[in-house]
This record gives sequence, C-alpha cells and structure tokens, in this order.
Amino acid sequence: MSSAIMNLFHQIMEYLNGDDLKNILSSNLNSYMYDAYRLVTQLQTHVVGPLALAILAIFILLEFQKISLKVEGAGGAPMLGFEMIMKSLIKFVLCYIVILRIQDILDGILAVTSNLTARVIELGNDEVLNDVAARVSAAVNDLSWWEQLVVLLVMCIMFLVSLVVRVLIQITIYLRFLELYIFCAMAPIPMGALPSQEFSSMSKSFFKNFAASGLQATFIGLVMVIYPLLFIKIMDEVGSGIWGIVLGITIYMLAMLFSINKTKMWAKTILSAS
Repeated sequence: MSSAIMNLFHQIMEYLNGDDLKNILSSNLNSYMYDAYRLVTQLQTHVVGPLALAILAIFILLEFQKISLKVEGAGGAPMLGFEMIMKSLIKFVLCYIVILRIQDILDGILAVTSNLTARVIELGNDEVLNDVAARVSAAVNDLSWWEQLVVLLVMCIMFLVSLVVRVLIQITIYLRFLELYIFCAMAPIPMGALPSQEFSSMSKSFFKNFAASGLQATFIGLVMVIYPLLFIKIMDEVGSGIWGIVLGITIYMLAMLFSINKTKMWAKTILSAS
C-alpha cells in the first residue's frame, strides 16, 4: 500500500516539476520545429516580404512629398532639400535591411530569452524534491493500513488533478511556440511602417509583444523552479503529517494552475507591452 502511495506521489511531482518540459522552454524556433521555421522563412521571403516592401515604398513616396512641401515652403532652398533627402534615404535603407533580415533580429531576441530561461532552470534544486519524498515516505509509514487506504484514494484524485495541470502547462508552452511562429511569419508587415512617425508605434508594439512571448518561457521556468519551495514552506508551517502533505500538494497544484495562466501577463507587464 505504501509503495502505491509513493508511486503516485512521485508521478504527481514529476507532472508538476515538468523536467522534460524545461528543456523545451529553452529551445529556439529553429531547433524546436524546423519544418515550421522553414515555412515561416519562406512566407517572409515570398508572401509577406513583398507586401512589406510595397508598404515601405508608399511611405517613401509620402516622405518625399513632405520634403518637397517643406522645400517649397522654404523658398526652394536646394541644400535643405538635399539634406532632408539624404537623411530619408539612410532611414529607408535601414528599414529595407530590417525587413530583409527581420528573422535574424527575432532569432537574436529569442536567443536572449532562451539563454535566460536555461539559466533560471539550471538553478532549480532537485534535492528539494528528494527531501520532500523522504518526508512523505516517513509520514506514510506511520499510518495504519486503513489510513493508508484513505490516503491512496486521495492520492488517486490528486493524480488526476496533477494530470490536468500538466496538460495545461504543456498546452501553454505549445501555444507560446505557435504564437512565436505566427509573429515571425507576419513580422515584415509592421516593419514596413517603421519609417512613419504616425505608424511606427506598430513596429514598437510588435517588438514588445514578441519579446513578451519569448520572456513568457522564463516566467514558466521560474514558476516550476520556485513553487516546490512553496510546498516545503507549507509543510513546515502545517507539519509533516500526511494531511499537511496533502494540503501542501493541493495548494501547490492550484497555485501552479493559476500562475501558468498569468505568465504571459507578467511578461507583458515587464516589457510594457499592450
């Protein structure tokens, strides 16, 4: 009976700790799903990129129109027109390069967040869970056979709940990657509006939201690393008895359930993304 309880406990902790998911969190788009990454780059080159260049061309014409009106208003000053045209050309050349190499920029942003996520996960202490398992085993061995039967039934219910939490975490990670791939595919469009003062906020908002999606993995990793310590804290406050352990696991699961849903909001708050 005690071995069945401990097997369920270890399975619950494995689902909540998510060691296999931690490696996915620090993956970049190229290594996670290469076929999707290749499709994204093809869409940028052959579908979305030409549209972004057309948008950029429209803003070039509008900018030259503004320059001509300013030069005309200044009495046709040739040096003023030449200076403004050269500044605009430099700006548009830079925007053109950004559109062509936008995926390299996005990969660089994700490289930073992936490295940050990997460093956070490395600080996770597996000895904490080993200490918890030893305390749970001692508490289970002190129970009578009937008490162990009741605890086994409770653990079965908690196992099902932990399975739901695990599925939620996995879906959140999958949706994050899907969002990143879609962002990459459509990235050239907001870059086409980068030269315009009126519409440049689109480009800034895009970069903020993309970085927030990348940083979400770091927050998920933080939740997985920090929340086992919450379990230890509850056990220290309530006691290492079996029902204190059950209470600790319950709070641990519910806290993780709500926190995983808030990781995207936390990332957007840090980067002031809308």
